[in-house]
Parts: sequence; structure tokens; C-alpha cells
Amino acid sequence: MLEGQWLGEDKGTNPGSLWVDLEDKAEAQSIEVVAQPLDTTHGMILLHEQARRAFPDSTPAQRAFITIRLLNEKTMQVDWKSDIATEGSAQLKKASVGQTSRISGHPQITSWKDFKEEVLQSEYQNRLFRGQSKPWPLQTSFHRSHRSDLSRYIFNDTHELFRRLSAELGPVRIDRNNPSENESFIALAQHHGFPTPTIDWSKSPFVATYFALQDSLKGQNKSPTSIRVFCLDYHALPQEIRSAKSFTRTGPHLTGINALPIANRRLLPQQGILTSTNLRDIEGFVICLENRDQKPCLTAFDIHLPDPPAVMRELRMMGVTAAALFPGLDGICEDMRSELFLEPR
Repeated sequence: MLEGQWLGEDKGTNPGSLWVDLEDKAEAQSIEVVAQPLDTTHGMILLHEQARRAFPDSTPAQRAFITIRLLNEKTMQVDWKSDIATEGSAQLKKASVGQTSRISGHPQITSWKDFKEEVLQSEYQNRLFRGQSKPWPLQTSFHRSHRSDLSRYIFNDTHELFRRLSAELGPVRIDRNNPSENESFIALAQHHGFPTPTIDWSKSPFVATYFALQDSLKGQNKSPTSIRVFCLDYHALPQEIRSAKSFTRTGPHLTGINALPIANRRLLPQQGILTSTNLRDIEGFVICLENRDQKPCLTAFDIHLPDPPAVMRELRMMGVTAAALFPGLDGICEDMRSELFLEPR
């Protein structure tokens, strides 16, 4: 497998990447490369001897001959042959994420009442929800930053962040060489505003609704508004898409992280689950999977709320409050602000 990046990205420090600049669309570039076996589940480069032991019925290629041609600004043609007489071709489309989501809202469910009735059905009990004040596309904070080198981020940036946070963690110790504890560290960074290649979800549609409403009501906006709640049927995704054990050197993936709540008091009250990904265009990828497998995975509900404070009062009666979701001083103050200054008197 060849790991690489394409035009429009910053040239990073990952020695496993191949960089090819194509200035003339009519000109093809031919390259000979060393073919390196890659375990895309664990993100590990294998020696050829390891690959032969792991896959005794297969013969790994030693070298590959690749021809690359830029067809237009958004499409690249790639043809390859190996030294073991295998060959193939592909057209690679450049990922493009717009200002609004490509997922259409559910046409029949647009009211708060209908949304509650829909998500309380049993088929939604194992799904993930994400609330947004606007129908922005699904994208991680890392990918929104246009910082392209995920390897540099994981191996350099997060190490420096961990060094700086260590004094604030007190007696808590996080072993980043332990995969589950490293996931907890990434979740902690995400919940405290540091960009990560993960997306926050909740097992609760009502927690997701609270987060969607929160921004709108911070400005004491009591006027009618609309919010969006995404619903992901995570287990409908193909197994190979949700089984990556590494952030880097994997195939395209959207992998659930049920992180341990180490130094993170918010994770359990929010019923939080994260999905890690190396995809800049998550929606485009999921749409391709849905079309291929004829199995819906991602739904959006655009909910019109004539009286947002009334919905917030109802969420309060359900126990979904800032004090519950954000244990500590910030949550208590936000809860009191909502109760005293948004409620009608």
C-alpha cells in the first residue's frame, strides 16, 4: 500500500509519504517506489517477512511502478503495476467540504414534538447523536483548521500539549503508550478546546439537543430558531471502516472511541462517544458508503423551535442541565444564568 498526500496540502514530515507536484495537466509522472506492506488496522508498517508469516497464501510486492496524471483540478488518474504482475488504476477525487451540510434534513420530522416521538423508538437506542446550532458539515476541528499532516499532529503536537498539561493533571497519570489511555488524553484535549481529529457524539438525543440550543440561547435569543441534530447509525458502517486502532497509517475510517473518563468529569454525564477519523470530508465518504451498500447510516433532523426557552425548560425537567453536563464552577454558573435570565418572569 502506498501512503501519500496530494496537491494543496502542506508538505509534512512523515517519511512514509510520497509527494508529487503536477504542474502540467497533460504531463504524466512515472515513479518507481519500494512497496511496503502495511497493517491498516493497527497503523503498522510491516517487514516483508512479517507480511509473509501473517499472510502465507500471499506474496507481497517488492516494488511498484506508478503513473500519475492530473485530469483536472479535482481529479487525479493513478495507474500502477507491481513486480509480481499485479496492476490496477483509480481516479482520485479531491475532498471538498462546503459551508453547509450535504445531508438533507428528514422531510417529515421538523418539530420538537415529532423529534421526541421519533428518537424515543427502540431502533434509536444504540445510535449516536450530535447537536449543532446550524447545518454545518460534519468535520473535525483538526480538519477545519486545514492542518494537513496528521502524523506530525499525533507524534509532535500532542506530545507538546501533553508536556504542557502534565502540571495541571496533578496526581493523575496518563500513559500515552497505552492505547486506551491515549484515547482518553485525546478526548480530554477535545473537551477543553484543543483541535483533534475526532467528533463529539452523545448516546442521548436530548443531550445533543441541549448543545444545539446552547449557543443560540447564550445571547438571550428567545426568538424562534432552528437547530440540527445528526443521528449516526454507527453499527451500520462496514466493520473495516470502524475498526482502526491507530490515528495514522490506516485506510479511510470513522472509528468509535469509548474513552475512559480520566481527568474528564464531563464525559460520563454527557454520555459522550467520540469518533476518530482521517477523513476531511466525512459526509462525502458516508454518502459513498450508503450508495454502495444501499444502507442508510447518517440522518439529520432540522428542528424548528418557536419557543427555544420552553424547550430548555423541558430539557431541565429531564435532568439535562449545564450543571449536570459540565461538573464544576462553569456548569453551575451557566445553569443559574439559564434559569434566572432566560426563563420568563
